[in-house]
Amino acid sequence: VFDGAFGAWQVNFKPNLFQRPGNYRIIAWVNDQHHTDWSDPTNNEEANFGFGLSIDQELTDNIGFFTRYAWQNPDIFMDADADGIAGDFSLEHSWSVGMQFGGAIWGRADDVWAFGVGQAIPSDDYEKANPGIEAKSEGHFETYYSYKVNDHLTLSPDLQVIWDPYGNDIPNGDDTIVVGGMRAQVDF
Repeated sequence: VFDGAFGAWQVNFKPNLFQRPGNYRIIAWVNDQHHTDWSDPTNNEEANFGFGLSIDQELTDNIGFFTRYAWQNPDIFMDADADGIAGDFSLEHSWSVGMQFGGAIWGRADDVWAFGVGQAIPSDDYEKANPGIEAKSEGHFETYYSYKVNDHLTLSPDLQVIWDPYGNDIPNGDDTIVVGGMRAQVDF
């Protein structure tokens, strides 16, 4: 049961800074699946571990802020599975920041507009073990608008942009990716 286990722990603080609610989380995790050491590929039974910080803070009645940061062990990677998924790539850091605005600012009290930007940053060991690769940081941008049509229907168009996917280091994967979506929420 515990072979290849994944465990995660979270502590959540909910202070009222500026007389406004917020969520402050500290996360730690361990992945006991076998990972390979970049500097010694014969050492392929390493566990991975990392931590993260997450902050959501309301600033005013209609403005909120978030930020996230995560780190994982940069010395190892998970071998690709039979389908070539995961594997031979490792991130060390990721971060994101963003804002959310309540629609009361522009006269639509039940609407929300938000955006966020971030990066996934590869480990230095990944770059050292693979001379000639670009090992760029992958960038992300997302924005959405939640539009309350009526008391029973809310529509939320979403746009996501990813540049330098996988740091420009996979075949046919170096183009910017643009994804659009639409969520519909029906309340009865």
